[in-house]
Amino acid sequence: QQHRKVTRKEKTELKEEITNLLLPKSFTKTSRYFAYLCPSKGYLVINTSSAKLADELTSYLRKTIGSLPIRLPAVNQAPSSIMTHWVTEPSSLPSFMTVGLECELTSQGEEKGSIKYKGLELDQEQIDQQIKSGMEVTKLAVEWRESLTLLLGSDLSVKRIKFGDMLQDQLDDMNAEDAASMFDAGFTIMTAEFDKLIPEILEAFGGE
Repeated sequence: QQHRKVTRKEKTELKEEITNLLLPKSFTKTSRYFAYLCPSKGYLVINTSSAKLADELTSYLRKTIGSLPIRLPAVNQAPSSIMTHWVTEPSSLPSFMTVGLECELTSQGEEKGSIKYKGLELDQEQIDQQIKSGMEVTKLAVEWRESLTLLLGSDLSVKRIKFGDMLQDQLDDMNAEDAASMFDAGFTIMTAEFDKLIPEILEAFGGE
């Protein structure tokens, strides 16, 4: 033990030693998300609803391969207007789609507000009243071809994707031996369905 003042250099060295000692023990958070390319249709599909995470992944791809000329999908009609029409006029729904049990309405005026409906049956009368007051559907749960259930967003996002009974049976029949095999089997089924789902969703909103 020395009774003297610690120099600035010694403080810096001590700080570095402590940092190097504690850094391996620090808590880290790891996130994993997946993407796949469909060259025949020109899609890059990323399994995140976060624009920030999607940007991180595409930025990493650009850095890795040199360039990545992609853009977000754009449709000819406003998805919120189309989904609002589906809710008020169910007969206008595409033949491959049925309305599910969740709906979110958002006011379009200066004072933004939203109302969520979720339950066994959507309250059609109450929803119609809110729409007449100027609100529009910005999120809508749908079932696609009895194969997938999902939540459509007015930003063209697709969330809460779940296999229907038919696809789940198909997955079970593959008899995956472990978690990795199960993931591969599910991913294969999902990409095959998405190759059909995405064009139909874009077409339902007026096409690109």
